[in-house]
Amino acid sequence: MDTTDGVDAKLPARERREPAAWRPGGELTPLEEEMVACAAAGELVGYGGGSFSLDQMQAWGHERTVRAAVLRHLLIGKDWPTDARGARLRGIRISGPLDLEAAVLHCPLYLDSCFLDAKLVCLDQATAMGLTITGCHLAELTG
Repeated sequence: MDTTDGVDAKLPARERREPAAWRPGGELTPLEEEMVACAAAGELVGYGGGSFSLDQMQAWGHERTVRAAVLRHLLIGKDWPTDARGARLRGIRISGPLDLEAAVLHCPLYLDSCFLDAKLVCLDQATAMGLTITGCHLAELTG
């Protein structure tokens, strides 16, 4: 169901509405659908190849945003297949708390030059085959 009214496209990125909270079985944004498909194929979902400034990252809007709850479900849920190369994201905004406390990730996670807008990314007691976080901006990481 598309609830956009065209108004958000004219607003600065920081003033645009974020996608609604997500629960398993809920609708995905086009970028989230691409992320799920790329994880199944072992491919990178990427925007740009270089480093980004914090100002650039903060300006990324809805079209470049993945909800942390969707990423979490991809990493620990069983209903979306993933390639052995795992979830690979570059130049993506990850919106909301990425709480992987005590989770067992069934595939690697690769984040390059991503902007995690939550106050905390929690990996305490998480088990992962591989975890790579390079060039990303995040407020705090525990693990």
